[in-house]
Amino acid sequence: MNIKVSNIVDTLFKYGKLPSISCEEQRFMKYLAKDIESSAVSHILYSQGECLFYKYNKPTKWLVLAHIDRIPVEKFQYKKNHTNVVGQLDNVISVAILKEAINVGLPINILFTTKEEILRSCEQIYNIAKDRKYWIIDLDIDVTVKDTEVKSGAISLRDRDCSSMFDSEVVKYLRNLCDINNIKYITKDGDWLVDQVGCSINRYPELRGCYLGLPLDNYHSHREVMNIECINNAWKLLNLLEGEE
Repeated sequence: MNIKVSNIVDTLFKYGKLPSISCEEQRFMKYLAKDIESSAVSHILYSQGECLFYKYNKPTKWLVLAHIDRIPVEKFQYKKNHTNVVGQLDNVISVAILKEAINVGLPINILFTTKEEILRSCEQIYNIAKDRKYWIIDLDIDVTVKDTEVKSGAISLRDRDCSSMFDSEVVKYLRNLCDINNIKYITKDGDWLVDQVGCSINRYPELRGCYLGLPLDNYHSHREVMNIECINNAWKLLNLLEGEE
């Protein structure tokens, strides 16, 4: 496990200890805001009431989403080995990845939403993105996959979810980056996947964006399983996004 992925897993274990249930995310949001501010020396974190918006200090077209709420599960502990990480990974794995992105200064804006598990974060996304020409990436877990696809360590880059088509230019751009840089991905288009960027585009068609999926097993449990190579592939892709002068 390389040092960046190790940092992400360490942050996952730390954040996973804090409760963040839909409509009761305030404790975790305050902790996250303080944790980000301590590492983001030249960046700004805006509070938007029910969400947190981290604005990169130079112009960039990228807005990456992570959702901070989780469902209640029984008491558990996180575990890791050379291949997998196990625990309640949804949605805290996405938050941990983007915290590392802030630590190293990747040229992306980040929106931490609330109420995603009850499908009520679309308005938060729209309020941040409506007056800007952002390319939105919803970094979230992917559950409509086979065991072999989880074991492969691939990320998923789809054309659509069950509610709408994603922006074809954004999807093509990310897939091209993966092809050029040997990042393994699957498409899995046309199944029952529901994600917040798709729901947001369905409600607000002027938004542009797509979904970056992190395949896992044992969805909505205390023993969700994700291949560490999947985290590594998502990290590699995010590192290839370029800002704008």
